[in-house]
Amino acid sequence: QLLDLVAWIEFFRETVEEMFPAVAELHATQKAADFETKPDLFASSGKEVDMDTATDNLAWVNNMLWEVHRLAQEEFLVRTRTQSEEWLQSVYEGDHSKYQSKDGRLTTSLCEDVFSVAAVQLTTIRERLSKKSDALVMAICLVFSMMRSKQIHARNGFLQDLETCCAASNDFSRMSEKCEEVLQDLFDECEFTEDAIATLEASSNELLS
Repeated sequence: QLLDLVAWIEFFRETVEEMFPAVAELHATQKAADFETKPDLFASSGKEVDMDTATDNLAWVNNMLWEVHRLAQEEFLVRTRTQSEEWLQSVYEGDHSKYQSKDGRLTTSLCEDVFSVAAVQLTTIRERLSKKSDALVMAICLVFSMMRSKQIHARNGFLQDLETCCAASNDFSRMSEKCEEVLQDLFDECEFTEDAIATLEASSNELLS
């Protein structure tokens, strides 16, 4: 429900600001104090709607909803972090299938197990939020951060002997490739700003470091 609320407010804002560019300008330039009092729609004559005042009304509603968005987004990210931590903990504590290719390359199902969990979260979030959503960017970075944290915490458990070390090395290499694929898919499907792309790339680089 929080995700739906965040998504709806983002859709409302994008629609209003696309149809009424002046509202976007007011949102960017006015201070919070300017929105403490709701504009009077019929302030001019009492009978006819003044377009400037109507624009102020839309800007007022837009700003009020954006405060609701901020609060809902904060709680949504907290819950995303909790869910990601629980799911990844379950994955890392579980058993992983072991494989050996014809050329002797050792791997396990860790890569697929981790990214199947991440895919469920990211796909759900991406499908609900707008393609330009800042909340989407923050959620992706949060999931990447949790993946890195769990990997660091659990990695020594995968280094028990020569075979497990080789498998772990190959798994981590495949996870790096998978992370790059996921990030590229997001870039292709979404409409991130340059700053958002830089933030996501920094988060990805931290995960892969």
